[in-house]
Amino acid sequence: MHVPLLADHRPLPAPRRGPLVGAHALAIVAPTDTSIADVRALYDGLFDAGVALSVASETHGKAYGVDRDSVDPDLLLIEVVPERYDALVVVGGPGAARVAADPLARDVLHAFHGAGRPIVAIGEGADVTRAARVDEAAIVDDGTEAAILLGASLSRRARQQSG
Repeated sequence: MHVPLLADHRPLPAPRRGPLVGAHALAIVAPTDTSIADVRALYDGLFDAGVALSVASETHGKAYGVDRDSVDPDLLLIEVVPERYDALVVVGGPGAARVAADPLARDVLHAFHGAGRPIVAIGEGADVTRAARVDEAAIVDDGTEAAILLGASLSRRARQQSG
């Protein structure tokens, strides 16, 4: 019998249309003091482009923002299979310092980097990319900028693969 590792929740709906339907991005969030506003803006921007978004965290349960708002992660960091995702976003907020200290988070970044997948850090999420020594990650100020940058990067990759 399969016992789910995370509390039952409704995953973020996957887009059904858009120029990048079928693409899938992963956002890493801290379990506390993460930027939920950036997760929402990221989701909205990627959804419009047709990119599905999953959220991963270090621990079970909701990930809480600085204003006590929350998001339900879809999986734990230990469950991440980088080959299932086209891009990675490290969400900021004061809790990103905790993620930067997690060796598993750094391993996930190395796997995405080694596979040549785009990596974007939002705000303090850059602390995580620096700790993992992934210098090629793009650093942006908010979730909207991250969605725009990822959309452009994924579109470019799709054109290169088809042409």
